[in-house]
Amino acid sequence: MIGLIGVLISHYLPIGAVLIPAAFILPAFYCYGIEAGILTVIMAIIMLQRHMPGLKNIPSGTEPRKDLLKVPRRKKG
Repeated sequence: MIGLIGVLISHYLPIGAVLIPAAFILPAFYCYGIEAGILTVIMAIIMLQRHMPGLKNIPSGTEPRKDLLKVPRRKKG
C-alpha cells in the first residue's frame, strides 16, 4: 500500500518500487526476527540499485511521470 501511495503522490514509479521493501524493514525485524530483517535490508538495497537510474532522472525531469488515476480517453477519428 505504501508503494501505491508513493506513486499516487509523486507520479514516479521508481519511488513506489523502492518504498515497498523499505517500509517492510522494521516489521520484518520486529515480527519475524533478525534473519528476515537482514533479508529485507538486502532486498531493499537490490531494489534501490535496480531503480537508481530512474531515481537519478527525477530531479532533472527526464523520468516519465505516471498518473495512475487518469481516466483513459479514446482517440477521436
